[in-house]
Amino acid sequence: MNQEPSMAKENPEFFIFLAGFASVFLVSLLSPFLIDIAPIVPFVLVTGAFIASGIIGCVLIPQQPYRAARIVVGGAFIGITLHIILVPKIGGFERNLFPLEIATITLWAAICAFTVAKIKAST
Repeated sequence: MNQEPSMAKENPEFFIFLAGFASVFLVSLLSPFLIDIAPIVPFVLVTGAFIASGIIGCVLIPQQPYRAARIVVGGAFIGITLHIILVPKIGGFERNLFPLEIATITLWAAICAFTVAKIKAST
């Protein structure tokens, strides 16, 4: 049976980047609605999304988990930066501490993704 190769197998870096990007961009878009439930909910969701992105990266590039983690962090950095730039332009709220937010989200993505990569590399 002749199967077509999937795009994830041909270009795993794009899908890993997209996972990191989507994890922070979508949670950031939903956070104004989720913060009414409890202030910790967006933090828990973005943590889970970063860990899931790290797992996706380690599944798609199992021989290079640290490379996958770097791609996830790059996607998260671009995602939060675009969110901060685009949301005020389309009628969202303005941010005053955006450099701190970019640094914090990117650092948290790095902690989550590299923890998953370290666990993968040690097995």
